[in-house]
Amino acid sequence: MAANPRGEYVILIAPGDGQLPVSAPQATGTVTEQVQAAIDGGLAPNAAIKQVAKRLGRTRQSVYNEFHDIH
Repeated sequence: MAANPRGEYVILIAPGDGQLPVSAPQATGTVTEQVQAAIDGGLAPNAAIKQVAKRLGRTRQSVYNEFHDIH
């Protein structure tokens, strides 16, 4: 066999077993608690707000305002 294989490669992918992937558990608590938990988990505040907003189906601005208690 050559040291640097060349040519075509074929990748075979088997069908799934019909089971859906296990999803991450849903976060609980207030929006502020969820954002703070994400920050405590290592995310930057803006990334935490974005993540919570996406999970809740809300805009980043509404989550930002609630987190920072802006009315």
